[in-house]
Amino acid sequence: MLGQLYELGDSRDLPVEAEGEDSGLFYRLRARHRLQEPESEVDRASDEEIVGMFMECRCARDRLVVLLLGRVGLGRGQAAGIHRYDCHMLADSRALGCDYKGPHVHVRRRENANGAWSKSRESWIQPVDFLVVQAYDQYADERFTLLGAGGSDFLLVNLFRGVLGAPMTPEAIYELFERLTRRAGLSRKVGPHMARRAFGSHVSDAGGKLDEAQALLGQKHPESARPYVIPDRARLREAVDRVPSPRELYGRGELALMARDGPRFSVWAGPTLLALVHAAELEPADREPASGASAVSRASLQADLANAQARTVRLSARIQQLEKRLSQELGEQAWRDSGLGAPTDIEELKRTIMRLEQRTVELTEALEGSQADLAAAREANRELTRTLNHS
Repeated sequence: MLGQLYELGDSRDLPVEAEGEDSGLFYRLRARHRLQEPESEVDRASDEEIVGMFMECRCARDRLVVLLLGRVGLGRGQAAGIHRYDCHMLADSRALGCDYKGPHVHVRRRENANGAWSKSRESWIQPVDFLVVQAYDQYADERFTLLGAGGSDFLLVNLFRGVLGAPMTPEAIYELFERLTRRAGLSRKVGPHMARRAFGSHVSDAGGKLDEAQALLGQKHPESARPYVIPDRARLREAVDRVPSPRELYGRGELALMARDGPRFSVWAGPTLLALVHAAELEPADREPASGASAVSRASLQADLANAQARTVRLSARIQQLEKRLSQELGEQAWRDSGLGAPTDIEELKRTIMRLEQRTVELTEALEGSQADLAAAREANRELTRTLNHS
């Protein structure tokens, strides 16, 4: 029976160098048969599924979670393990000791109190786009409204149940995706890993190269890839920017995605938020954190302050843009109401112009015919006059 299951060998067929110090006879076995465990394929989440789950989010934190997995490509353990000082939503992060340009997130492998763990051994920098920046801004205001400037050092925390301020666990992210799948009425179960695969597929579909997808997903040994090819940072930024946004895919209806529930804060809360965060940064930590929550580090407060300042700049630019659009709309409305502006129905005006042009052509042809008849009549009249004069 053993001979059918194993290949039997002994030390007599080994070279002298492999026998070791003990030159006695020993046997070795090797299995003849190996059972290959079938690999279960994990499909990518479609754009419709990601948008449907996004629409069913009931708070800014859940929207940020969906984007971190489906738009940034993080795993649930990586997303749950992000600290506040890992988020640099700035155009220039040198004030925080980081020379990476543009908004980005630092993904690090470390021991976390919530059990979050990054499978990638190496740390890397993940660039993010404007949708993630907007979601981060809304979540920062939501978190400040509910918890204040303190709380946990982790980015994603409990806001409504459990220990408030305690870090969100990877299992909680998995349960969140299950709830969003049911609320959206999807025909299949969409897990966090499917959202991560959707991001990798989007990078490839948008023209991203294999080394760019490898770096953006934090993978060291992808299939059929050259592991020593290191893409340029500018190419990674371009690869993220090439991924189409929901505005390009589904039109301007995505405006309801980021603000369907309406903001709970005023756009002028920026200076107050900055002042409170700055005051909390200078205040010594004399209070014990809540059970299950970790203390806020100085680096996180500095990152929050820098991100809040950048958000104030973005809000000011947005307000100026809206004021300019409002001025243009009011001017056009006043121009139309005064009767001096162009008619509202441009298509009807175009049809009228075409009819008038056709009528002009017809009248021109009739005029040319009348002129030819007149010339013939004049010639006949002159001929008749000459005949009468000679008779």
